[in-house]
Amino acid sequence: MRYLYQQLLAFWVVILVTLVTLGISFTQMTKQTIEENNYQQLFGYADAVVEEINENLPTYSLESVTRDSLNRSEAILNQQNVHFTFITDDREVLYPTSTEMPITFSFDDYWENLRAGQQQQVTASTNIFGEEEATSYAMIPFNLDNEFYGALIVTQSAQNVKNSVAEFTNNLLKGFVLSVIVALIISFLYAKIQVRRINRMKEATREIANGNFDNVLPSRNRDEFDELAEDFNKMTDSLKKSQEEVNRQEERRRQFMADASHEMRTPLTTINGILEGLQYQAIPEDQKDNAIGLMKNETNRLIRLVNENLDYEKIRTNQISIVVKKL
Repeated sequence: MRYLYQQLLAFWVVILVTLVTLGISFTQMTKQTIEENNYQQLFGYADAVVEEINENLPTYSLESVTRDSLNRSEAILNQQNVHFTFITDDREVLYPTSTEMPITFSFDDYWENLRAGQQQQVTASTNIFGEEEATSYAMIPFNLDNEFYGALIVTQSAQNVKNSVAEFTNNLLKGFVLSVIVALIISFLYAKIQVRRINRMKEATREIANGNFDNVLPSRNRDEFDELAEDFNKMTDSLKKSQEEVNRQEERRRQFMADASHEMRTPLTTINGILEGLQYQAIPEDQKDNAIGLMKNETNRLIRLVNENLDYEKIRTNQISIVVKKL
């Protein structure tokens, strides 16, 4: 089971690192996308107001047209918490006309770029009145007779961006938890399959150790485990053949020893009988020479049998090599 836990831990670490990396990347990308879309929307509001002001300029004065257009636009966009500010190049606040609090946000860092005709965007931690509130600023230059006259600033609380990012992060977290659960279940099942195959090999190895060489592992030639099973089956077959050969050799040795014992018993019986005959004077004098000659022949026979037995053991233990040659 330890291998199962190792597999689960490895799968879980890989899945966790992948999901965390993707989650952080998607969160940052989504945040940037939402902020960029929000800026584009604010710039669209500003362009629409500037276009309306330019259309009404020949008829009405700039101050009245600007204030009327901004009042209408701000009333329409009130639900979205969008506010407009118009500041001339002399830093005179043309709109809003009256505020309870003075405008304290500094536009000095952006004014030169606005004079150069560049749009500016920024998200600050304070609103235009200096209060602690994350606010998005979209600034566009306003030209009159092809000369820079002032800047139109569109502001909106950045809370909507934070809410959108928080909602996306919450949904991503739910998906992350669900993905982890599903991944753990899948990895557990997969690891369990692999562990089952390893346990099958373990059981087969135990059978081999107990002398059972008929155990064959299934192999479908799909992965390294199947290759290992193929090699295991080859090893089992080789061990089985070796064991069969050992058994045959052992049987031959037993048969040889039985035959040798039988062959040795006959001359030993003959020698023992002659010795007893000589001991008890049972052999006539004229037959003693024949009896001694028979004992010598049986002794030589015993020596030959012993030498053959020694040669067989040397051949079996590869101390003597047999070379077959044609003569």
